[in-house]
Amino acid sequence: MLSPDAVPWTIASTSGTTTGRQLFTYRGHSESAARRLIVEACFDGGDLHPLVLHLVNSGHGYDPDAAQAGVFQVPLERAFHVQTIRELLTDDFSFNGYTKRIEVLAGPLRLLKALTLSLMESGVDTSEFALRCIVSSSDHLTTRWRRLFTDFWGCELGNTYGLSEVPGLCASECGTCGMFHFSPTAITEILHPDKNQPARSYVGRLVATSLHALAPTQPMIRYDTGDLLACHGRCEKNNALSFELLGRKRQCLLGGISEGFDEPEILLASIALNDILDGVPDIATSEYSFASLIGVRTSFGLQKWEFSQRRIAGKLAAILALEMRWSPRQYPRQALAFCEKLRDAIFNESPALSATVRDGTVTFEIVLHEPGTTSYWALV
Repeated sequence: MLSPDAVPWTIASTSGTTTGRQLFTYRGHSESAARRLIVEACFDGGDLHPLVLHLVNSGHGYDPDAAQAGVFQVPLERAFHVQTIRELLTDDFSFNGYTKRIEVLAGPLRLLKALTLSLMESGVDTSEFALRCIVSSSDHLTTRWRRLFTDFWGCELGNTYGLSEVPGLCASECGTCGMFHFSPTAITEILHPDKNQPARSYVGRLVATSLHALAPTQPMIRYDTGDLLACHGRCEKNNALSFELLGRKRQCLLGGISEGFDEPEILLASIALNDILDGVPDIATSEYSFASLIGVRTSFGLQKWEFSQRRIAGKLAAILALEMRWSPRQYPRQALAFCEKLRDAIFNESPALSATVRDGTVTFEIVLHEPGTTSYWALV
């Protein structure tokens, strides 16, 4: 799988690795060309190809060799980029074989959030656009943001999963079963959360291998993503494996593993926890630095919370630590009521966690921190 004479053409980086350290990945010309051909093949078969506006994630690097025909790649880093995007979305084009208007908006979730908030603040009427679909990638798309996107843009919403460090690893949500399906462009394995053997239960750890032509400069073979999945059989539409994301293993609470059982139980998935916390405006956020550069006045970013677990005297102890927008020290009664309400919401989401807390096998604690006192940032 290795091409020893390949010279890197682009360098990408990601900080969301299993070790938490920055990971650099290298790409060559042939890899970029292969990715481009795969994407272009997805649009074959129709009379007209849809024009796509793709918000470029400069943090992961920009690869000019991978540019596809009919895809407008636009950064979102300055205020004039917002105006450029607005003009492109309202323009008519006359490219042979393509739609007259841009019909698909795609990009990393943080950029879609920034664009949406900027247009909301400007009072833009999205009915002037011709969008049929918005496709989100990178971070977890929560229930709250799904609702905001759907209400504001008034079009179909798609969601994808992948890792920048593993070329070809991609999955998208299915409109039939509502679960994710892997694309055939990478080899995927689902292993036991703590063992290097196939998972025997429906909960497993994702390991992926890039196929040749997509990663010959830096082969990725059986890369441990650190992500946990819950498998739900086969989709009735295409017989593909259906799964839901649970989140990073280190951020999920599982029962039964330490006792040696092959059937681990999901006590609390970080995806589910993030969905609950995203709807709580009291939690402080680590603001995106680019937001002010494009003129977004609304505060948004990564919420400041951390979930940890350890064993104390044979019991599993789980701690959810939050930095608040207001002072728990100054408002102790409100802080107590906040913790009780949040605890109830989490237990309602996970009856299994509630049961283990009641029987004493697990302890669950919520800790509130004063504003500006932590370095938490919840990347889910």
